Amino acid sequence: MSLVKKAGDPKTGYVNRYGDPLELKSDTWVSLLSPIRDLPNFVFRPNCIVTHLECNNERITTVNYRDPAGRPVSVEGDIVVVACSAIESVRLLKISAEMNDEFNRRINQNDLLGKYFLTHSFGGCVATVPGRYDKSLSVDSDWATDYCAMEEFIKDNGLWAGGAIYNNTSDEALPISLGRTFGAQDLDTLWKGFENSYTLAGQRFVDFFDSRFGRRLSMAFMANQVPQKTNRIELHSDVYDKWGRKCAYIIKDWHSHDIYLMDTLANMCAKIIEYGVDGGQGNFKVVEKGGVYLAENSRARIANHILGGARFGNDPADSVLDKNCKAWKFDNLYVTDGSFMPSSGSGNPTLTIQANSFRIADILQERL
Repeated sequence: MSLVKKAGDPKTGYVNRYGDPLELKSDTWVSLLSPIRDLPNFVFRPNCIVTHLECNNERITTVNYRDPAGRPVSVEGDIVVVACSAIESVRLLKISAEMNDEFNRRINQNDLLGKYFLTHSFGGCVATVPGRYDKSLSVDSDWATDYCAMEEFIKDNGLWAGGAIYNNTSDEALPISLGRTFGAQDLDTLWKGFENSYTLAGQRFVDFFDSRFGRRLSMAFMANQVPQKTNRIELHSDVYDKWGRKCAYIIKDWHSHDIYLMDTLANMCAKIIEYGVDGGQGNFKVVEKGGVYLAENSRARIANHILGGARFGNDPADSVLDKNCKAWKFDNLYVTDGSFMPSSGSGNPTLTIQANSFRIADILQERL
């Protein structure tokens, strides 16, 4: 069956966080790739994996990849742009460096590749509300405030940087949202709550949904994480993927200020919920609050907002990329995903990454 999206087609918030085969939401394919898919100078090769890069002095000469059947293929180009997400981009560059001394000397000229890995400081609180509300009527009508990023708030609380507080109306708005997040700490543990709660069956299962569905309100925050050189992406010594390539692993911990920041913003989230009912009477009961560092797998909390590892800068002594995201010792190698960011900032990095990518695209267009 072929689906053709027409001008004026409806948009919906129900596809938030889920795939959209009808192409009714804006994503990379709908907004950027499908409009150019039929151009004669554009080739899109899905279901492939790049295995390593090769260089000749300062130029990347070959990109090696496996096609959907697993067969090795190589291509050449005047400019090579790596944008695999921060972890996988660093992994690709590190694997390439292990396979070629010249590549290693150039990409590791200051031993910073993989260093200063970042996410965000996350957390918040959850409250129960007196009645039941059909949140699906207002899915994605989220709001956010930068109050906790204002200079006065930062100084009054002894912070180095602030953060953004927001709510997610889609949280627990639909049964699948409630089910997948029960007992989950990140994307790696979705549905684990049901798998591990053997008593959550029969009437207990019904009671669980009755007490939570449409009766929970979450308030969340994200905030800057202190860049630390010791937080890094490495290649594992004895864990490999099916192509025989070393897998990446993360060494990451929280700075003491990260913990203080998370505690401060979690308390503010609780105050907002407690104050925001019936003129500040506080009828909503906060049942959980805190920062992600309190989770069992907090050091592995890298499900989203993965940043750093190939930071850009003005000095080759303390950065991997120059200000235009070109690797310092290469002439034609660029990295444009979140790995270029030297700090995580206090908000969702998606638009920053996109804006930077368009900026670099203009530069590359001039080169070509």
